[in-house]
This record gives sequence, C-alpha cells and structure tokens, in this order.
Amino acid sequence: MRNARKTLHWWIAHHLAVGFTTLYICDDHSDDGTWEFLQTAAHRYDLRISQTDLSITSPEERREKAQRELVREQHQNISWILPLDLDEYFYPESGSVRAFLADLKARYGEETFNLTLSFPINWCISGLNGHHPDNITGNSPSPRTLFNRHAPQEFQDHRIVRFICRPEALAETLPDPFSWSDHDVDWSLGRIMHDAAAQSQGDVRLHYDRNEEVFIHADRFLCQTQLIAARILQAALLALSYKLRERPIQNFDEEQLSIKLYKVVSNGMILYFDHDHNKIVWQNIDQTQQTELAPFYLIGDIKDSIPRNGLNLWGYILPAEKLSSYENYLSVKHSYSELLGFLPLGLYYKNNKYNLINSASNECLFEEPCSFELVSFLSDSALINQTVFQQFSTLFKYGHTAPALIKALKELPWIAPSILGAALLHLSEKEKAQILPLYLQDIFGAASK
Repeated sequence: MRNARKTLHWWIAHHLAVGFTTLYICDDHSDDGTWEFLQTAAHRYDLRISQTDLSITSPEERREKAQRELVREQHQNISWILPLDLDEYFYPESGSVRAFLADLKARYGEETFNLTLSFPINWCISGLNGHHPDNITGNSPSPRTLFNRHAPQEFQDHRIVRFICRPEALAETLPDPFSWSDHDVDWSLGRIMHDAAAQSQGDVRLHYDRNEEVFIHADRFLCQTQLIAARILQAALLALSYKLRERPIQNFDEEQLSIKLYKVVSNGMILYFDHDHNKIVWQNIDQTQQTELAPFYLIGDIKDSIPRNGLNLWGYILPAEKLSSYENYLSVKHSYSELLGFLPLGLYYKNNKYNLINSASNECLFEEPCSFELVSFLSDSALINQTVFQQFSTLFKYGHTAPALIKALKELPWIAPSILGAALLHLSEKEKAQILPLYLQDIFGAASK
C-alpha cells in the first residue's frame, strides 16, 4: 500500500478486532506519514511491517516480491493468511477468524479441510451511501459505519473473491480473485466488504456505487474496533509527547489558565449524554441517581464574559472507572479524535443565551440557543481521576499555545495521551502543522504546509 493515512488506523483496528493475531503490512514508500504511523502502531500491536524494493520500477512487481519474501521468511509462523488491500475488510459471520475456520471445517469435513490449501471469500462491494470520498479525512469515522450499503447479492462483481490460504498456497503468487467467478455468491460464512466505489472514479465509481441493500452487521465489530483505534491513537500521542519535550522552548507571552470542571444546569435539569442516541439531553436533577445516562461536563477556563468569537472548552462524557459506560460510548460511531473522550467545543453567548458548537464538525449540540448556568467544582472522583485532572490543569500552566504546551510538557513527569490530544484539538491550524507529524495532522485538523 501507499499513502494510506486516512483509513489505515481503521483497517488495522478492524482486523485486530475480528481476531487476526498478526498483521503483515508492506508499505510502498509512502510520503504522507503512513510509514511513521505504522512504526508507532507496531509498538502497541503485533504488526510486522516492511517496505518494498524501490530498485524494482513496477509497483505491482514490487508488491509481488514483498509477498513472496514475507511467505518465505514467516512460513513457520503462519497458519493461515488472508491477503487484503486497504479497501477490503473481512467480516466473518460467526464473529471471529477462529470461528470462521471452525465453520469451514464443519462445512467441508475435517479431511477435506486439512487437505485444502485455500478457501474463497466473496466480495461484497459497498456503495457510497451518500458520502463523498473527497470528504473523508483521517478524523472521519470508520469506513464501516459510512459505507454500509451494497448491491443485491446477484450483482456480478460480488463473485470476485479473496482466498484465505495456508502459506504454502502463496509460494509463487496470489490466487486469482477471478478464478471463482463462475460460482454463485456465498456470504453464509463471511464476506469481504470492498470499498470499490470510494476508491474509483468516473464511470467505474458509478458502476460500483450501488446502495439498494443495507449490511445489517456492519457495526458488529465497531465497539472493539474503536477501542483498538483509540489505543493506537494514544500510542501515537505518547510518542509525540516525547518528541515535543526535546524541542527548545521559544519565547512567548504566558497566560495561565484556571482549568475547572463545570456542571451544566437549567431550571432543575442537568445535562447528560445519551449513548444510545449519541446526543446530549436534559435530565431532572432529582432523578440523576437512577439514570443510566452519562454526566456531561465542561472543562475549561470560563471568564465572567464570553468573547465575541467564542470560548474554547472541552466536553467530557466518559465517566472514568466505569467500563460499561465506555463500552456504551464506543457502541456508536465516532470521529477518530472523539475516541480520546474529550469533545472540542466552542461556547458562544448572545442575547442572554448560550450555544455549544462542536469545533471539529461545526455542529450545534443544542437544537437552538438556550439559557443555563455553569456550576464549577473541584474534580469529582466519580467523573475523572484526580491525577488526570491535575495534568489537565498543569498542561495549561503557561497558556494554550504550542510553545506554552511544550514548556509545560517539560515539567510533567508523564502525560496522559488523551489530555495531550485534547489540548491539540484547540490549537490553531498553523500551530498544529508546525508541531504534529504528518500522520496526526489530518486527524487533528492541521492546515496544509
């Protein structure tokens, strides 16, 4: 693959979620930060990464050589291998790779299963579902939540397959994906969701952009996928924190922020987050002990007056130390940076009413501006660990600019990656471009250099 930073994290997380123990990924000398991202992710999960031989001029021949070398070098370590492109996502019907192989053995019988070198898995070509590929960024939700519609099963191109193989089947070249095209499409044990429409142009895209049917199991692995993706992002942010500490401190105007937690209260109601519908809701204060909704808090330095151009805050909607709440949060689709647990917000005040705007999507959290009170208090142990809250406060000790964050980082013995990510979300686009590696710039909305 080459220059895959926009969706690579989702592809990796999805295939780890379905049960592959190791991912072998060969990069064709990307220049968009893909290789650097792979190196970071490989510190967190079992990714065996390599680069192609640039002495070979043909990209296809480079990839074939890389595949042969992989099989030769890793033959003893591989039981089964499923070659996939970056726009292909494997969906086993039984819920895992291990269960899929057990289903194959049950279908063909143990003797045939043990003698067969490869088994076909049909494509299921996804349409665009109203989304335009040019709008996909590194911070977009998983493609599996966006492209979840497809043509009917009789669509001819669904007959193309990938083969899950024993390593000896790949000694020379990949099995021909078109060799199974005279067979009927069979998705009963699994399928390869293939984002062909998103990866093509013109008439070819029109051909693939079929959306008549919904893949009802598209979100089957979403919770685990987002959990793994969040861990990969945190690993990248942790690596970034070490690099930022090595930077020299520039001269800048210091402006210490007084970070506090705020409850949002209005007429006997308190603001909560509804995981099931992915939105904030009001709940009676006297019913808060019985609710399964997650408290929604604001974090920031709120002055007596709100600037005309708004005030940067963060919404916090993940009650710490409550794993079930986090699993609920992960059960609905999120942009990549939202997995950190801190929502970048702009607070606006006009005509005696407030509005909260998601800074990443420009969406209003309220249907219309409303009146409410912001009640500040010290860190609530049921909401957020005291040490983590102290980090949030210390990180803004000198202000909220890139030089201020770097100076504060040098004084912190360690930093929670999510806290650093929250701070980055509200930096200016220019500052993000100056301090972020390429593979993080698209996620955090940096301006192009």
